[in-house]
Amino acid sequence: MHTITYVNALKDNYIWIIQSRDCPEIVIVDPGESKPVLNYMQKHKLQLSAILLTHHHGDHTNGVNELVKTHHPKLFAFSNAENDIFLHTLNLKFAILKTPGHTMDAICFYDGSNLFCGDTLFAAGCGRLLEGTAEQMFNSLNRLCELPDHTNIYCGHEYTLANLKFALELEPENSHVKNRFNVVKALRAKQLPSLPSVLAIEKTTNPFLRCKDPAFAKIIAKRFACDANDPLQVFTAIRQFKDNWS
Repeated sequence: MHTITYVNALKDNYIWIIQSRDCPEIVIVDPGESKPVLNYMQKHKLQLSAILLTHHHGDHTNGVNELVKTHHPKLFAFSNAENDIFLHTLNLKFAILKTPGHTMDAICFYDGSNLFCGDTLFAAGCGRLLEGTAEQMFNSLNRLCELPDHTNIYCGHEYTLANLKFALELEPENSHVKNRFNVVKALRAKQLPSLPSVLAIEKTTNPFLRCKDPAFAKIIAKRFACDANDPLQVFTAIRQFKDNWS
């Protein structure tokens, strides 16, 4: 039996911690800092078995050198993770999904139930196109949408409330988005995380996953003068709008 928890890092990052109840070893995802991880390990008397990295940005990798130096974990990164990963001591297996868009080297780790997706897919949003193209990100998100609806979404940042505000900007009367906004607002008021999300919820409330929805596409096409019958145009329009939205 595996559990997934987190430590906070930097301003709004999550470092995900995967552990087994029967094993003192842990796997962590995207350590933007080392200190929160080291403190957690010391408090719970744990050992670091492996680090998973979804992309190369410092707010996801700056803790790596210190953790490798002090604990010598296996490192699975965008540069060397080509095939499935199997961690025997924790009985964990991850499929590697290449998802360029936010960066060209972006990857996600999927264990059959949980998706660790860095800055590719956010709760109610997606990453900025800092290196890749709109088409690449659109295709990457479509690939993630093919996973089972019950997939838990563990992304890299607590951006959910702002993302839902943006979703309401696009569709003020969408009851699914309004309800989710109220739920997340209550969680954040108590300083509780909005994550993990679930893919089924993302499909109904994340505008970047709804570009093939005819009703949504019609709204976007009317506002941004794009082709409602071309989901990539719809995606590109809202991604560009989000880049300059506040």
